[in-house]
Amino acid sequence: MTQDATGIYLGRAFALALILSNDAQDAESLVAMGIGALPDEHFSEAALLAEVATTAWNGSAGEAAPDVAAGCGQRIPQELRAVAGLPKRQRFCFSMRVLAGMTATACAQLTGMSTEQVCLFVQMAMQALAKTPRSREREVSLAVQ
Repeated sequence: MTQDATGIYLGRAFALALILSNDAQDAESLVAMGIGALPDEHFSEAALLAEVATTAWNGSAGEAAPDVAAGCGQRIPQELRAVAGLPKRQRFCFSMRVLAGMTATACAQLTGMSTEQVCLFVQMAMQALAKTPRSREREVSLAVQ
């Protein structure tokens, strides 16, 4: 694995941790714990993202109502800030399934929910995100293209 690839993995892991925790310090801790939990021979982006999600779910990350402006600020794109603003179960299920690429079965085992519940929370998250106002800058840039 190259140093560039490791940097990309860490950046993605931090973005996921920030979405799940809504706190930069907690996000750093989640990534550090995720790295520490993985043996060198099993270190991959997928394994790191899954470990970060698992650590966040099992800890108290994201328990409080998200204050996206304070927690994430401008550290992540607006589209991901919308994910950070979702209620905890929707945010975690969406993040684990869509952003971390975990299976519904793996998410269900991790969270103690049924696969149907996981799929329902992902669907609810997608519906909520579809209603989120888009950035005016993004709309303008798409119109120009």
